[in-house]
Amino acid sequence: MKVYLFKLKFLAPYGLRVGGEKDTGNRLTVWRVKGVPTIPSTTWKGVLRSVSSSLTGQTVQVRSEVSKRVEENLGTDMSQVLQDPVNVLYGAEGLAGAITLSDSPLIERVETRQHVVIDRKSWKAMDKHLFQEELVFPGKVDLMVLLRVECDGVEKLWIETLRYCVDPGIFLGGGKSRGHGYITLDVNESQYALVTDLKGRPRYRSLRELIVENQ
Repeated sequence: MKVYLFKLKFLAPYGLRVGGEKDTGNRLTVWRVKGVPTIPSTTWKGVLRSVSSSLTGQTVQVRSEVSKRVEENLGTDMSQVLQDPVNVLYGAEGLAGAITLSDSPLIERVETRQHVVIDRKSWKAMDKHLFQEELVFPGKVDLMVLLRVECDGVEKLWIETLRYCVDPGIFLGGGKSRGHGYITLDVNESQYALVTDLKGRPRYRSLRELIVENQ
């Protein structure tokens, strides 16, 4: 088994709003952990899984030896689950994923903006339908990732997913129609390490070497 550590940095120039509770009927807030605006790991996992799922048509499948061994021990149903590298990477019911993602605290300013509801038929502003939206402008967002590779196809799918995050990029949270939530992976600032010695310190290298130069 190979173990990777990733220190990913995303560029977020247009503001983010991820999953807060509504304070009132007309206010959209950001998700906070102990008062700090945060992108939870579950949001990362959902968005990245969606990207990986869209890429599986052009990536290799999990090696058949794994499915055969699982079928012998756990039955046909679980073996079929493991035929999909997305399930192996992110997990499925009764199956732990190969990837672990961190939360991402956003220690930056929060702005509140006023918006009006648009009538989808007339495309005009609706009277007395105003709401407020909180936005965080972090500039950059950090994400820590642990990846355990035991199956062929999983490593390649993850690298392809990272390439997609570089270009064209991904959206996080709400406000997409207003241009919020668009982020791209900064391949020059991001790093990775292949863990070979559990007692030693990881030796990080530029992510560019892994996902750009090795295409």
